[in-house]
Amino acid sequence: MYGERALTVRGVLRDQVLSIVPETLQQAKHIKEICNELQLDLWEPSDVEDVTPGREVHVQVPSSHLPKLKQNFLQKDILVKVMINDVQKLIDENPVDDGRSRQKSLSSFDYTKYHSMDEIYKWMDQIKDTHKDLVTLQYLGATYETRPIYYLKIGLPSDRKKKIFWMDCGIHAREWISVAFCQWFIKEERLWRKSRSPHNNGTCYGVDLNRNFDGHWCTIGASTVCSSNTYCGPGPASEPEVQAVSQLLSGLKSDILCFLTMHSYSQLILFPYGYTTNASANHEEMMAVGLNSATEITKLYGTQYDVGSSSTILYSTSGSSQDFAADLGIDLAYTFELRDNGTYGFILPEEQIRPTCEETTAGILSIVDYINEKHFPNAANMLSSTLCFYLSFSIIIGTYY
Repeated sequence: MYGERALTVRGVLRDQVLSIVPETLQQAKHIKEICNELQLDLWEPSDVEDVTPGREVHVQVPSSHLPKLKQNFLQKDILVKVMINDVQKLIDENPVDDGRSRQKSLSSFDYTKYHSMDEIYKWMDQIKDTHKDLVTLQYLGATYETRPIYYLKIGLPSDRKKKIFWMDCGIHAREWISVAFCQWFIKEERLWRKSRSPHNNGTCYGVDLNRNFDGHWCTIGASTVCSSNTYCGPGPASEPEVQAVSQLLSGLKSDILCFLTMHSYSQLILFPYGYTTNASANHEEMMAVGLNSATEITKLYGTQYDVGSSSTILYSTSGSSQDFAADLGIDLAYTFELRDNGTYGFILPEEQIRPTCEETTAGILSIVDYINEKHFPNAANMLSSTLCFYLSFSIIIGTYY
């Protein structure tokens, strides 16, 4: 609490993540001013303007600021507790497996570990080579630093034009569990089979790519300040990653039945809109499908998810891929915010990868079941799944991988 001292290693202070709860408008204003002045890294919410009375704030504080900052909050009667006592220690306890010490086969690939970019690229090649009858590896475009962006298209060959189930992961670099989930999801062959029958029970450096889509770009819940975590960029779809994905989505929009974008953390299933509190045309349908998905998630490990539109249960955003997809006319568009609720935040321990992936897979399969029942009630499963990975842009390579 207030008097707690920052963890020291050989006398050196370490960065911490603090949980702060403003109780008044004045306290919220003070927290905003401190975050802006010190350019602190907000974990929750992502935008300092969303700091409001009664809402818990998670913020990473450099060791050099910790003693004075805690004392400052104490003087302002602002409730503070330490959420993560040593950020670097937690990162070190979850090392990225770069695979340099050995050549891995696909059968020995460990889906319960976090992997480097090189390892993920090798894995994608192995998936493609091992399942040639089901999987194609396709080039989508390049990042700002000219690194390739690939996506995997999964489905049996057919002369008939198929509908598409879209999933992307890793658009935010520090949300490690989202990429780990996409890898886990691909290994489940349950979605690779076209004969699966429908069921009755129906997911100042750089730009926030999820504020850069041309969907009411930078109108709310985004920043024009380049040092902000929610910097929307110099213009809509200004970033090559967003351009590539936007073009692919726009070209496939008439065939995409569901759009999923995977994030962390907060345990939420969100749907449009983020830029307005007005309900979408099919709000009730998306709520019902989302609630059923949350129920399936809870069945495995008891993990609770909240469901609702982004602007009502999280915060206002603009320029998100979810809203862009909805504006293209894709009926079902969801953002999944995976585990946890803040105990570890973005640095989810590797021992939680398996249960997170298992429960999330159950939730997403319920959405697939709903789609099959709605669109193909009297036929074998006609759904193919396109899983698009935002796996390489500068912040991933330079910060975590």
